[in-house]
Amino acid sequence: MQFLQQFGFPIFLPIFIIVGCLLARNRYKENSSREKTVEDFFERERRANSTRKQDVSHLDYIALDLNALPMGKIQDEVLMDCERTLTDLSQKQILNLSHMSNTDLKLEYGAANLDFLSQCDENYHILSQTLLNYGMRASELNHIQEAIAILEYASSLHIDSSKIYLLLARLYSEAGTPEKISDIEASLNAMDESFRSYVLNHLESCHIDG
Repeated sequence: MQFLQQFGFPIFLPIFIIVGCLLARNRYKENSSREKTVEDFFERERRANSTRKQDVSHLDYIALDLNALPMGKIQDEVLMDCERTLTDLSQKQILNLSHMSNTDLKLEYGAANLDFLSQCDENYHILSQTLLNYGMRASELNHIQEAIAILEYASSLHIDSSKIYLLLARLYSEAGTPEKISDIEASLNAMDESFRSYVLNHLESCHIDG
């Protein structure tokens, strides 16, 4: 360092040069990684858009059974609106495809099926929200058994809305049947691991409260 100072070089100049080189190298690696990610995305999109249309008639469509619900039993505008929506959905194709991106759908089933499958997925989300609203409203009106019937039906369809299962557990506890919470846990076994773990962690408090 004394040698460098004799020739007028700042004492920290070599350190700055080394740090600058390291930063430049890291930026290069980050840029290269970003470019590779973008290239991979467009390559997947290219393959997805060229995938031929596949048969989707065998998919696990949800068939609504309106007889399993307390349709028309309670005169309330909110409930009646939910029932109209459910009646309309019962005539449509319903699929839960939330775990797949549009690119995934095109790669798996062909680009020509994307609009149809997207609509099926949208119907699923409408169904999920409608069943939750239906059960919540029945509960608010103190029609507990009807609310339980609605939420149990949603559970049988494995609807992935945590609020449905948590509300059902609370109603079981309030109705003096906390042992039925184990039925919810059994239903969750058929669902995604992360979703199941999330709901089960919250259900533990229902057991304690019950």
